[in-house]
Amino acid sequence: MIVLLLSIVLFFSCDKKPTEVTVPSGEGILFISDREGTYDIFVMNPDGSGQTNLTKSSQWEWNPVWSPEGDMIAFEASEMKNGPPDIWIMDPDGSNLRNLTKNPAHDFSPIWSPDGDIIAFTSNRDGNSEIYTVDGSGSWFINVTNHPGADDHGAWSPDGHSIIFQSKRDGHGEIYRVNREGGDLANLSHHPADDLYPTWSPDGSRILFLSGREGQSDVYTMSPDGSGLINISNNGRFDLEARWSPDGSKVAFTSLINGKPELYVMRADGSQQFQLTYDPASDSQPLWAPDGQSIAFVSDRDGDHNIYRINIDGTGFVQLTSQSDLDYVWDWR
Repeated sequence: MIVLLLSIVLFFSCDKKPTEVTVPSGEGILFISDREGTYDIFVMNPDGSGQTNLTKSSQWEWNPVWSPEGDMIAFEASEMKNGPPDIWIMDPDGSNLRNLTKNPAHDFSPIWSPDGDIIAFTSNRDGNSEIYTVDGSGSWFINVTNHPGADDHGAWSPDGHSIIFQSKRDGHGEIYRVNREGGDLANLSHHPADDLYPTWSPDGSRILFLSGREGQSDVYTMSPDGSGLINISNNGRFDLEARWSPDGSKVAFTSLINGKPELYVMRADGSQQFQLTYDPASDSQPLWAPDGQSIAFVSDRDGDHNIYRINIDGTGFVQLTSQSDLDYVWDWR
């Protein structure tokens, strides 16, 4: 009887093909991995299933970002690991690759305009870092910042009318704002300490950035005109990687504890700071889920750099990738 049952099970199981898990087009977590030799761009479902290599090339690819509608992915790619990258775009399934910049200089860090028609990026094609914009066909370019000082880490305003960026034109890091054509330049931070990595709140009412004006790196917010400055982390630690939640009500960030980064979440005014991770390993790169209820991040707690997810109340911890390689999370839509 046992042999008969085993034969029946084998007959039907051999006839069935395993169900292939895929990621819906225009959705999922974008990440980079060197599991196939060079850094490629992958996508996966929020539970870690359906991990798919989108680029499958001998190039080195970084910084993948979804377009606002999810119909394209922008990224940077180079023929060599430390070679000069170009800005590329592709369809969500990895097809229809197009090189937009085609320049021997370093073109990197693409960011889509809110309407998805323009990509801002950083380039050293003029001898120093500048913020440029390019259209989706690569037919025109604008040097938006156009200054001998180093300008980088740009971020679009939610209405698409202006770009904030960090600049060393004053000899240290300052936060500037400029319109999308390069006019109406304004220094927003005005402080001798380094003010870095600015990002707009989703509703455009506040700007989040890091500053060393208290002696360590803290998370600050200010109004779009530079007024209303608030140190919202203000915890005496070294705070990094601050990220707005999708609705702008919270901020995730990493904070160094005994030299190791841990993940925190706080309200946008700095109240209710809550430690999400407690591990002797390094937990970093917080990335909000589109619904604002969980965060993906990178940790070396298993000896490799893999991607994990945790709910913002500290529950629901799950490992999403488990390769013996380097995986880094980048964008989630």
